[in-house]
Amino acid sequence: MKNDRQQFVYSVLRQTWAELRGLGRKAFGLLQKTPLPRVLVFMLGLAILLTIVPLMLTLFVVFMLIKLLFLMIVMNGHRQSADMPARASAWRSQDFEDVEVIEVSKLPEQRR
Repeated sequence: MKNDRQQFVYSVLRQTWAELRGLGRKAFGLLQKTPLPRVLVFMLGLAILLTIVPLMLTLFVVFMLIKLLFLMIVMNGHRQSADMPARASAWRSQDFEDVEVIEVSKLPEQRR
């Protein structure tokens, strides 16, 4: 059983290597027919792409982490300020008993 599995993996790897070698030969033949300035422009474009894309991804991750850190600080500040009156018992339920609810339609209109 183990021998059959090894033969299968070996044949798959051999076939994959043959396909990659064929693709490499085709790419090399195409590269031989392409003028040198076009190859140079392609290589420069590829180098710029391989340089800028990781930089962009890194900056994106850094700014997202900064944004998350800032959001955590702000939310922690809001939570502490919301907890302060409850802990200090500065607000009592009696303070809110005299509140009168007014409907918007009953508000006097402002004159222009």
